[in-house]
Amino acid sequence: MALTIDEHVWPYKVLYIRGVASIDMLDDISPEYAIAAERYFGADQGKAWVEQLRGLPSARIKVTPQWANVIDFETRLPSALG
Repeated sequence: MALTIDEHVWPYKVLYIRGVASIDMLDDISPEYAIAAERYFGADQGKAWVEQLRGLPSARIKVTPQWANVIDFETRLPSALG
């Protein structure tokens, strides 16, 4: 699978990852999801969001990287721009 994580603020930074994905089916929200919700929404709203999902099945997608690359427009410009 291929995964891209972008930052939408100048100077742009992009992380490309290629690797093998696996899926774990869970009976509840994963701890990683709860942490991400609090980081995204803030502590109180993140906890409230997760509480309404408690007890519902979910899935965790894990990626084992086999290749990675960074484009950093601040220190490493892509060849077409540099």
